[in-house]
Amino acid sequence: MEKVKSLRWSLAIVASVALISWLHYVTSFRSIELHEIFQRLYYLPIVVAAVIYGAKGGVAIAVLSAILFLPHVALGWHAWPIFQLGQYAEVFVFILVG
Repeated sequence: MEKVKSLRWSLAIVASVALISWLHYVTSFRSIELHEIFQRLYYLPIVVAAVIYGAKGGVAIAVLSAILFLPHVALGWHAWPIFQLGQYAEVFVFILVG
């Protein structure tokens, strides 16, 4: 029973990271406020994974978040380098929080 519960949590956490990433990719770059909200939402699955699975789980989800978020930053925000730099720094904070 614990394995089923653990699998459900794992799927929910990974699905939430995928959903947040998808929201980033489909939202217009003119909606900076929404992108800011989505960027902060990444912390929820990172923290949940860390609480449930410990540091390894938190870091694993932080890395997954970074992998899914970095192409969005690199490809989408290149016209705003100062904003892009802040988002790269945020990825570093993802790993620290994990």
